[in-house]
Amino acid sequence: MILKINCPIPQYHITNNNYSKKQKAANRSNEPMAYSGRKILSNQISFGINKKNIKNYNKEEADFLQFRQELSRKLHKKETEINKAAWDFYLNGSKENLEKYNRALKQYDTIYQDKSEYKRLKSIQKKEIKNPLLKEQFAELINNFNQELWFDKTEENLSKMTNQISSKYNSYHFELDGQKTTKQALQKILEMSTNEQERQKAYNALVKQGDFIADDMIKLVKRRNELARKEGFNNYFEYKLYSSFGVKAKQVEELFDELSEIAEKTALQNRKATDAELKKIFKTEHLEPWHYQYKISGNPLNKLDKYIKDKNTPVEIAKSIYKDMGWDIDKLPITMDLFPRENKNAHAGFSFGVDTNRDVRILANLNKSAFDIETLCHELGHAVYELGISDKIPYLCRQPASKAMTEAVAKMMQHIYIKESVLPQKLGISEKLAQELKEYDKKSAANYVQNIVFYFKFEKAMYENPDRNLKKLWYKLNKKYMKKNPPEPLNNDWCNVMHFLSHPAYYQNYLRAEIIGLQLYDSMVKELGPLTKNKNTAAYIKKLFQTGSLYSENETIKRFTGKPLNIEAYKKFLQEK
Repeated sequence: MILKINCPIPQYHITNNNYSKKQKAANRSNEPMAYSGRKILSNQISFGINKKNIKNYNKEEADFLQFRQELSRKLHKKETEINKAAWDFYLNGSKENLEKYNRALKQYDTIYQDKSEYKRLKSIQKKEIKNPLLKEQFAELINNFNQELWFDKTEENLSKMTNQISSKYNSYHFELDGQKTTKQALQKILEMSTNEQERQKAYNALVKQGDFIADDMIKLVKRRNELARKEGFNNYFEYKLYSSFGVKAKQVEELFDELSEIAEKTALQNRKATDAELKKIFKTEHLEPWHYQYKISGNPLNKLDKYIKDKNTPVEIAKSIYKDMGWDIDKLPITMDLFPRENKNAHAGFSFGVDTNRDVRILANLNKSAFDIETLCHELGHAVYELGISDKIPYLCRQPASKAMTEAVAKMMQHIYIKESVLPQKLGISEKLAQELKEYDKKSAANYVQNIVFYFKFEKAMYENPDRNLKKLWYKLNKKYMKKNPPEPLNNDWCNVMHFLSHPAYYQNYLRAEIIGLQLYDSMVKELGPLTKNKNTAAYIKKLFQTGSLYSENETIKRFTGKPLNIEAYKKFLQEK
């Protein structure tokens, strides 16, 4: 459970060459890619915690249970120490706190570097372990020891390449009219300026950062593919999807294609409306890429800011929403540090379990904005999930069923104040504005689908053939899904999507989380009615939380909603009037 950070856009601020190695070794880290979906048979235990033994274990299974119990004690102690050290570093990024965190990591390494323990584990015959959960955990632990004792140089080199490209990208110096400038200054021009010549220059200056690392990115993709082929996969994209999320590219693509087809009509209507406004502003019939970043009016969330009395207003509202569902946040073991200050990590918000179901932390940098309500409702969703995981299940399973599952719960909670129109009562807004928020939320969802599918299609094709013309591919897919005209000449703007570098194959997790979240919500509303008007909501959804990762993502969804993962709830949401 090392640093299982949950946030809308994962970003990590502790950087060293061994960071990904430590996460990989533990296979339980905060890095989104590290999750390995467990495939547990549905009849292993009832949905809930069954304290009785399901079967008599054979000798090898009994030996492994003893080994697992002893190892879990060590892991629990060291992982808690690492998480506390990380929290201290996030609150104050001092050299002393960073050194403290690194010392905790080194101490943790000794667990998987113990050759006597490895020999003991190897003596247990894997072929005789028939219980599916134990078999899965045995394979995972063997892999963890292997990677720490005989760490693959290929992966180590990939980590170094990734860090080097990231450093090169971040060191890029922007220029405008021959003068040095900043990325923020260029972005502000695109958001505010109506001078077309100025906008074009700013756009060209920005996208050159992607050109700066394009050749390096292609080399990295090829090296990643080499690793994937060693593992028996066609390419790294397929490898990451399966090893980190337990899904196959074909299955995800089929799901996304179906949803994209439904979202396309609304997204096209949105694009036409936006284009019409931009054409009017810039007095042109042909829009170029540098026109699109202009900050046009239309997001009703901006109208909410005038209702925010002080910085604590969003906090009070978020806590109130959760209390209406049966959670008294102030009485839960959740530590929150919510406002910016010097030397504190500047991320908008994230949460992680320092000690699952006993100690959960939330860091945010709220700024007296209506968006703060979404941020805190989202992170509290992650927090109550962590706290709801039972301590009666094996320690190795005390984590959410998948990265998509915890993100699904957080996203469901993030949108619930709009979906159930709680702000007229809690913030004093009009019913008309509440309806505007609902309509905007639905329109945004259609755009979101098309954007994620666009990224998914590009990344998948890039790993399938990194030698193809990636500039051409990027703008071909951009035109298909986002309906935007390509620039002339084409550029490497795809390299400015940093997830392709730091979190390969991760974008799909965002959309799968949205799909799962709406399926969960739809199922719960049928049983409970509006969730923010039923104090039994917390107790009801705990049935989802308590089994941790005993079940796979799909099995957990099926047991909780009665149906396997599907897009019916999302489809209804996009099409409802």
